[in-house]
This record gives sequence, C-alpha cells and structure tokens, in this order.
Amino acid sequence: MASAQGIINAVKTALDASTTLTALDGGRHYEHTVPQRMVGTFPHLIYDLVSPEASKTFTGTDTLDGAELQVDVYSDQRAGPAAARAVGDAVRAVLDQQTFTATGWNKVEFHALDFGKLSREEDAYRIMLRFKVFAS
Repeated sequence: MASAQGIINAVKTALDASTTLTALDGGRHYEHTVPQRMVGTFPHLIYDLVSPEASKTFTGTDTLDGAELQVDVYSDQRAGPAAARAVGDAVRAVLDQQTFTATGWNKVEFHALDFGKLSREEDAYRIMLRFKVFAS
C-alpha cells in the first residue's frame, strides 16, 4: 500500500528545489515541527499532511481520500507581514495546481484551498496555507 510519506517526500523535494522560495526563507523547510536548534530562526515553514492515510479501494488501487496538506509560514515580526506573505506566495507558486511524482503513487496533485490566513503570534507573523491533495 502506498504511504503518505511518499507524498511528504515529494513536497520536500519540490520546496527545496525552488530557488525563489529558498532565496526568501534560506531553505528552512521542516516536516511536522521546527528542530529545537532552529526555534526563533526566521523565516521558516512547516508542512504536514493533516488527513487520513492511504487506503485500498474496491478495485485494489490506493487512494488518498480527503487528504489535505497544511503549510505554516513564519516570519520575524520585525520583517513585517510582507515577509510572511512573500514566502507564502512562493509556496503557493511551487505547489498550487502542480503535479508531482511520489514514491508509491502514480501522480500527486495539490490544489489550494486557502490562500493564506495571516495571524500575529508571540514573536512572528504566521500564514497558514492549505492544499487539497489528489493522489492516485
């Protein structure tokens, strides 16, 4: 059975390959959480699937029904909200309506559900982006 890790790996590869995104955030792209040694280093982003694992259908093919990818972008408050928005825009350009290959899957597509809600946190601005995942 195909796993969600193949999709996460495809996301990492796509984010890391974007020179535009890396120029903005220094390549600080983390799965699940920021490493302790990097806490307080901005900007950075965290990505994760926030939905069910792959499952078999009656035809025997793997699907990922109802899957969503969430990407949280954080930037230093001193840089202002524009810095967070710039990184969020770059993430959207990398993922939205794009098709990727992923281990265990024929193809994986991402479609933006939310173009980035901005919030102010303790020492940072945060933009949350959500993408619908279509994997087969």
